[in-house]
Amino acid sequence: MLNVRFVPNNLFSQKLDSAAALGKSRFRNTRMPESVSDRLRLRQVHSRKACSELINVYPIIHYTVNMPLLSMCVFTDIILIMKNRHHHPRRSFLRDGKQHKKLRLNFTLRGEKGKPVRIALCCAAGLVLLVLLAALLKPRTQLMNTPEIQRIRERGVLAVGVRDDMPLFAEGGEGFEIELAQKFAAYLLPDTAGDAAAKLITVNGKTASTKLSDGTIDAAVALMPRGASSKYVYSYPYYTDTCSVLVKSGSETTPLNELVIGFVQGTAGETRLKKYIDAHETKVERTLIDRLKGRTPELPADAIVFTTKAFASYPELFDALARGTVAGAVVTGAYCTRYAEEISAHGFIRHETSLGNVEYAIASAADEPAVAQLAELFIYDLQKSGELDALLKKYGL
Repeated sequence: MLNVRFVPNNLFSQKLDSAAALGKSRFRNTRMPESVSDRLRLRQVHSRKACSELINVYPIIHYTVNMPLLSMCVFTDIILIMKNRHHHPRRSFLRDGKQHKKLRLNFTLRGEKGKPVRIALCCAAGLVLLVLLAALLKPRTQLMNTPEIQRIRERGVLAVGVRDDMPLFAEGGEGFEIELAQKFAAYLLPDTAGDAAAKLITVNGKTASTKLSDGTIDAAVALMPRGASSKYVYSYPYYTDTCSVLVKSGSETTPLNELVIGFVQGTAGETRLKKYIDAHETKVERTLIDRLKGRTPELPADAIVFTTKAFASYPELFDALARGTVAGAVVTGAYCTRYAEEISAHGFIRHETSLGNVEYAIASAADEPAVAQLAELFIYDLQKSGELDALLKKYGL
């Protein structure tokens, strides 16, 4: 469909009459050939001339007309080619009272000879589809017009929850996440000068989710693991962290199922530990008889079973590891940096087994998904431009 806005005036009417007259004169002076392909090609010629007349009248519609016109011509040519494969017209026809020889197309889509043509047709169709999708979708424009983003723009500031206790990430008003939050606010509010677009509100690992739920903050850039809760919507991850088990020297090769492993409740380390245990622990399914009798089946002698213990904070966890209450402590890389002095003082080292990775993302409330969806586009743009890597390198991450 041609997306053209017509502005009536005398010049435009004259050009339309000229285009119509041109088409009529061509058809009047030309004896129409009996071939289906010839009729289609003549229609294509007159369509091109009529569209060219429109473009000459209003150059402003050049860009909106050209792409659909190109698509129409490409697919019309495909139809003509396919018709010529199955229809064999007369070798000549009359035009303007003269005999003209008809050009026979030596064309095939089959076998090796038709392979380049098939590839070209697929590429052309794919290109047209991509152009049309890019023109129709425009996700950023649509998201910027959502009610939640309009409220933020009317307010003139984006409330972002950030940490203030994580070295390199956010400490003392500086760090990777602080700068990332300011850039994201500027991305949503481009008309606001400087860092005034962001209102930074201090949160921690437990209060970030609470302030998202009650609407105190619009987004959280506070080491929130991606997909940790269905109550929130997450962007593409901006940083991938590692999750390890700290042990005393000499225990770094001991199987984890032979250690008592401690973790801090409500952290990404707890989630990673549970996933690791679910993947490696021996499971015995209860039969129907076991369920009816309320009994638990016995595990085999070589079963792998893990022993864990929960703690309220990292200082308590490290103290338990130092005293021998637990033999391992689950810690992510970000908290290893925060408690580097304590870890070094006790001589803790990393176990050879890794529990996997933790992805941190920008989060927003589930009832306001547009913020996180725009954060997705924001992170993608930073990655594509290389600015995200430069920002990580700047803070030693």
